[in-house]
Amino acid sequence: MPTFCDAPTAELLELPKTQKLSFAGIDSNKEKIKFNAYLGEYMLSTAFVMAATTTLIMALIGTTILAYNNQVYESVNWPEYDDWTSEPNFYQHFNDHKDEFGFKFDYEFRKACEENYKNVESITKQQYIENSPQGKVFIVRDAFSQMVSMVNESGKMFACYMVGDPKLKNKLQNKEWTRLPKIPPCIPII
Repeated sequence: MPTFCDAPTAELLELPKTQKLSFAGIDSNKEKIKFNAYLGEYMLSTAFVMAATTTLIMALIGTTILAYNNQVYESVNWPEYDDWTSEPNFYQHFNDHKDEFGFKFDYEFRKACEENYKNVESITKQQYIENSPQGKVFIVRDAFSQMVSMVNESGKMFACYMVGDPKLKNKLQNKEWTRLPKIPPCIPII
């Protein structure tokens, strides 16, 4: 017969031959089998979920590493906004497009175009690049308002107008604009 330690007295005790050991409060063998089956099923499902989660995390990490190594994501130095290229250019765009947005005053239009470009981290914003003969054009489009702000490599805005979904689709299909994916600066590992 096995010996057990009596916790209060720290003495070894021998279990009397007439006393039964209770298994999780279950006395009958039939119930013990059911309990063991339940416990085994629970442990198996937990192991499966852990294996599936680990596999998914490893696949995401591997895909991200592969994408970066294959240069799927273009690293772009996004220029800071530095006003408009010129006042005449600003007023031409204001007069051409103020009605699209419902602006009556030039300062409203200027602020809206600037904020559209600066708030690129917003969930409704998408970044694009256009390679033109004058150099790279940095484009921010708000999916909700459809406002587009276009800035040259020195950070000067030269256009601000609306681009609806059909026109955007056409620009992407014709490879005029290249969409930049939104990727986090790091991938959190849980």
